[in-house]
Amino acid sequence: MNNYRRILLLLPFILACTELPQDNKEDDTPPEPPVIEEPVEVHFKGSDGQALSSLTIPSSGEPVTVTLESTGRWYLQTSSSWLQATPDSGKEGNMEISISSDKPYIQDNERIATLEAVPFGGKGESVTLSVSQEAFVKANMFTIPPDPAYTLPRGGSAQVSFHSDEAWTLQSTVPWLKITPDSGSAGDFVLQFTTEENKYSNDRIAIIRSTTPSGTKEDYILQHANVFARRHIRTANVQNDFVVRYSSGISLSEIIILIPYPETNEYQDITNSQFSGAELKTSDTGVNYLMCHNTSGFPKSGEAFISHSYTVDYYTLNTDFSKITERNLPYDTESPQYKRYTDICYGINGDDKSFIMIDPTDPRIVAWADQLWEEAKGDRIDYARICHKWVADNIEYGIYDGDNTIDEIIQRMSGDCGNMHSLWMSLLRCKGIPARPIVMAAPQNQWNDEIESHVRGEFYIPGYGWIPLDINNLQNGENNFGKFPDQNFIVMNRDFSIDVKAGYKTYNCSLLQVVWWLVWCGGHGDLDGEVIFKEE
Repeated sequence: MNNYRRILLLLPFILACTELPQDNKEDDTPPEPPVIEEPVEVHFKGSDGQALSSLTIPSSGEPVTVTLESTGRWYLQTSSSWLQATPDSGKEGNMEISISSDKPYIQDNERIATLEAVPFGGKGESVTLSVSQEAFVKANMFTIPPDPAYTLPRGGSAQVSFHSDEAWTLQSTVPWLKITPDSGSAGDFVLQFTTEENKYSNDRIAIIRSTTPSGTKEDYILQHANVFARRHIRTANVQNDFVVRYSSGISLSEIIILIPYPETNEYQDITNSQFSGAELKTSDTGVNYLMCHNTSGFPKSGEAFISHSYTVDYYTLNTDFSKITERNLPYDTESPQYKRYTDICYGINGDDKSFIMIDPTDPRIVAWADQLWEEAKGDRIDYARICHKWVADNIEYGIYDGDNTIDEIIQRMSGDCGNMHSLWMSLLRCKGIPARPIVMAAPQNQWNDEIESHVRGEFYIPGYGWIPLDINNLQNGENNFGKFPDQNFIVMNRDFSIDVKAGYKTYNCSLLQVVWWLVWCGGHGDLDGEVIFKEE
């Protein structure tokens, strides 16, 4: 026991001895000299090789190139997000740096930011370059129509007037805008501006540069962001036939049958369209429909007069109102579409102008519109939303097979989906906002045992397009302002009535809730029509 304790007491001494040198001979190897790192030097230089402390880039945002000279590794940082530099890091040597803005700058005053070259690891002093972007000097070279088609997010084309006193060339600074023609001699010209769809989430600007012997001038156009989120739901094949049944003693001299002709739009894609027994017609207002006009050779009772098959891809649509940056742009008040959808709409008895379905001039409509417009403070989108809620709160839902003029709707303060949207459209049109119905039908399928029809509304905002809503959905507790939510309804028509020409006559056909129309002219006997409208 005592020996064990003695060993423990000597252990620290033994361990300490092991750290002593084996001999006392001195190490005469000279120590390594300390490494002294030279600080990294960075300099911005211009095309003349001289040091650069300030730089100006054009309002178009096109890049300007400078040289960064460095004795070591470096990186760049900017004081503002609009200023961009590429590349943003590098190593020893000379490197070209492209300096630009994130988009064209179209304000009246220049803007300034800094670009700083920083040595890695803080081994050296930073160098700062002051960068200013020029204010845009708008030349107003073009006579652009209000609400031109090319400004819409979907893209499009529009004719633009242009005058020059000398030979000229035009250049677009972006690939998504094409100009035709892009050069010419002195004189007056009509140019075609064509844009691609804007698939990005922000507005974008195209600078247009005119070059003449006298110098260079610039103008710009703006294309808004796409505010509509469109989502594909499903695909279906549809069969739509019109069958006529009549008694054995019937005598026919003429028959006219119309069925809607659905087309591709924001809410659906229509493909593989095939029809028989009818001709494709277009009304004076641009509505397409299929028409069978027979004066002889009538099919047997129970046979289809008209047969139409097609494939439909259903979409939902959702409007992102936060992306609408310009809410009250001017309308093209001289366009036929504007006049049509801000005017009175006459129904089936349109010849004597007695059946008014939409009336922005009715004194009761005017009084309500003035009150609601004041509440919206002149904002069109807010006004459409307030009217949407006002009609839902004040009109009781009910189906009426009798008089559905706007006067009768107001007197009873009740109506079906078409009636409610008639009142809403009257309020919108009263304030010069184009508004129209979306007349729809849902074919028989695994969800629907019967054919259904429904009406929604749309209003137009310049530079963006038509925005949907549904008053009946709001009454049922679902706010679909700016939304098209269904996976069953096919849009058949976007108006309440059309004028149809058959032979020497013109018929005014109301499509308020009647998405299939039959006119029987001449003969005697009993006749009945049957619609086959189903997904196969």
